[in-house]
Amino acid sequence: MRDATLWWWALLGPLVGIVLGHVLSRRWQYKQWKLENRRREYRELLTALAAAYTIMQRYVVAPFSGEGDRIEVGDKTEMELRLEEAKMKSFRVLQDRIVIQQELKSGDIDGLWAEAFHNFEHHGDERKFADRYFLIRDRIVAMATDQRPYWQPRYIWWLRWIKYKVWRLRTRESKSMDQ
Repeated sequence: MRDATLWWWALLGPLVGIVLGHVLSRRWQYKQWKLENRRREYRELLTALAAAYTIMQRYVVAPFSGEGDRIEVGDKTEMELRLEEAKMKSFRVLQDRIVIQQELKSGDIDGLWAEAFHNFEHHGDERKFADRYFLIRDRIVAMATDQRPYWQPRYIWWLRWIKYKVWRLRTRESKSMDQ
């Protein structure tokens, strides 16, 4: 019996090791691929939002320096066209993220960005736009570096389970003390 066990182990042991090594290395490669793509997507997002913010800053300064009135296309100046293009690009970049889409939804980044542009276009409040931009940028950097208060939805069930177990132990202890 012992010889048969050793024979089977000698036959299957290396195969199990190979399969296990393959599964572990594949999982590690997938994790590395996801982290690299996550970093790349966050970098592209920050670049697009910063470009839109920079163009918006130029747009605010342009009427005072006379730069915005040089080239006119229809009713819009060159700066207004650049601002519109940067706005569309930033919204496109926000919408076409694949790896970080759930994180962006949980942080309500696209809603904040849309609100910032809406306030700027309808009220002309560049200070509020700048404040909103820096809030969004800080949130994105926190999510990209994983310093986030956004972990709660993932682990809230686990915390509730622990809270329930502690509550149950306390109620059992208090019942046993009463008796």
